[in-house]
Amino acid sequence: MPSTKDEKDHQPISTTSRNLPVVEEVNASPKIQNLFEQFRVSFGRAEVPGILKCFATHPPLLEHMIGLAKNSGPRLHRGGSS
Repeated sequence: MPSTKDEKDHQPISTTSRNLPVVEEVNASPKIQNLFEQFRVSFGRAEVPGILKCFATHPPLLEHMIGLAKNSGPRLHRGGSS
């Protein structure tokens, strides 16, 4: 799988068969791996969604989006609106 490095954050990113670059956990920095783990624990999910892997190309964005999701309340956690 070809990959490139994000010049600013030096995150290996995958570009194969996707429209957006992503950071796969096996290639992620310790900071990104920690954020992915925080997501799995906070939301009870075994897998990290692809959109978060896209956000991981810019770690501050990933951290912000996980925080935003945590603060959105139970509506987002249920996957519906009320």
